[in-house]
Amino acid sequence: MSLFYSLDGHFHPDVALKTRTDVDGKFSFHRVEAAKFILSAQLAGSKMIFFSGTHDATKTEIIEVYDGKPLSRLVIRVSRSSQSR
Repeated sequence: MSLFYSLDGHFHPDVALKTRTDVDGKFSFHRVEAAKFILSAQLAGSKMIFFSGTHDATKTEIIEVYDGKPLSRLVIRVSRSSQSR
């Protein structure tokens, strides 16, 4: 899982926080400052998928984090069929 800073509303692949999911696919990021972000998921050997289900970073939904307001229940579905060949 990657959380890319997107202060200007665009995808910047060089500025990100990263974490892994647990066995149930749940994840969390700690100490995230208030800002705009793009969330993505990627299985080993697969294409990156952006929230909420696109491979195109320009069509992703921007997530805004506010001070003291936790985000939850964000879902990205990653299938093995999206693996690179």
